[in-house]
Amino acid sequence: MRIPGIAVALVAASSFSAEALSRYDSRQLSCDRIQSILQTEGNAILRYTSSRNANIVKYDIFAAPRGQCNSGGRGRLSTVPAADTNSCSVLKCINIKGGGR
Repeated sequence: MRIPGIAVALVAASSFSAEALSRYDSRQLSCDRIQSILQTEGNAILRYTSSRNANIVKYDIFAAPRGQCNSGGRGRLSTVPAADTNSCSVLKCINIKGGGR
């Protein structure tokens, strides 16, 4: 009876990436540090406040300039607030469905 449970666990584990993304609060880092992290790690999850409502916290995956988004996505120029500026330029990973443009 334990074999099916183990098989389900192995299948579930194999559907996730072997490499976890680091998470950072963009407001706690300088813009240079954010860009350095993305260069070093390739991509990361950044948490930041909404530009329209400072009470709303958002998060997205961002990539290095060479764009290391997943195979179903690409980088789009965006900005996040940083400790030293309100608009640090980064590439936000977006999903492209159906081979979009």
